[in-house]
Amino acid sequence: MSNSNAPTSTSSFSWTRHINFSRQTFKAWASSLAWATPTLAALFILSPSAHSQIQNICERLDALSSNRKICNLSSKGITSLSSGDFDGLSNLKQLWLNKNDLSSLPEDIFAGLSNLRVLYLNEMT
Repeated sequence: MSNSNAPTSTSSFSWTRHINFSRQTFKAWASSLAWATPTLAALFILSPSAHSQIQNICERLDALSSNRKICNLSSKGITSLSSGDFDGLSNLKQLWLNKNDLSSLPEDIFAGLSNLRVLYLNEMT
């Protein structure tokens, strides 16, 4: 994929003060970075895909209510969960995991959810 805005070598690239990496354009722009060398390695630390590694699953899948008390993950096509998927959600009161393809859960998956009162696990496929 060729991009006329991408420099052909790192030596011809001049840094700007601000680059807009909106979610809509980042993937297309990132694919044009074939010319990039280790000079840009730090840039990818701030990419949306790297950011998803520090968010919990409710944030990654845009399933968390604005008050952070309800996470609706129903019908999201989830096939497995990992320890840490619910990190930072100690105030969560309701968790909807129904209508997914979960056959087992890690033993400590709900360890940090001290305020959880409602858990939906019905209609697993």
